[in-house]
Amino acid sequence: MSDIFNTEEQDISQEIINYGLSKAADSMAFFTKEKVFVKSIDLQVKTVDSIRNLSQKYGDEEVYVLITELKGELEGVCYLVLSEKEVGEILKTSLPASILNDLSKLEEMSEAILLEMDNIVVAAVVTQFSNLFNYKIYGGVPTLSKIKPDGLAGLVETASKTAKSALYFNSEFLTTEMQINPEFICLLNDKYIDGVKLIAQNQDLFLKMRSTICY
Repeated sequence: MSDIFNTEEQDISQEIINYGLSKAADSMAFFTKEKVFVKSIDLQVKTVDSIRNLSQKYGDEEVYVLITELKGELEGVCYLVLSEKEVGEILKTSLPASILNDLSKLEEMSEAILLEMDNIVVAAVVTQFSNLFNYKIYGGVPTLSKIKPDGLAGLVETASKTAKSALYFNSEFLTTEMQINPEFICLLNDKYIDGVKLIAQNQDLFLKMRSTICY
C-alpha cells in the first residue's frame, strides 16, 4: 500500500526492504546461535500525516522503542517497536540462564542486546539505501525508550518536521525458539522518494538493483 508510489515503485521499495532484512537476519544469528528466518509484512509507504495512528496492537501495554537518526544525504529517523513479550523472547534466546536468573545482570545486558539488535537491523536496511541510491548515509547511536503506545504519536510528531515520507512495516523473525513481529517506522526526507523513482525510471539502475538483490 502506498500514498506516494505507483505499483512498480512500491515493488522496488518492498524488494529493497526485504533484502535489507534478510541481511539483518543473517547477522542476528550471532545472538540466537542459529539461523534466523525473516519476512516483511504489510509495507506501507505513506505521507507522514497518515502514519501517526498506525500502532494499535499493543493496547495499554508499554512498548520498547529503539530510535536511530539517519544522517547524510538521506536524513530521517527510524523507530523499531517491540512489545514486552517480544523483548523477553529475544533475551531468552540470546542470553545464558546464568544471566537470565540474575536480575542485576539481566537489566544490564538487556539494553545492550536491544541496542545492538537495532544497530544490526537499521544498518542492514540503510546499507541497501546507500548502495542502490548511491547516497552517503550513516546511522547515529541508537537510544532506547520504554513508553505507552500513545507516546509513539509524540515521537513521530517531533521527528516529522522535515520528513517527506514514512515507511511502515512489520517483520517476522523466526528461529526454533523465537518468533517476534517488531514494527518499523522510518521517517525520511525526499531523497528516499527520489531514489526509488530514479531506479524505476532508469533501466540500468533497475538491472543493477536486480543483480544486487539476489536471495
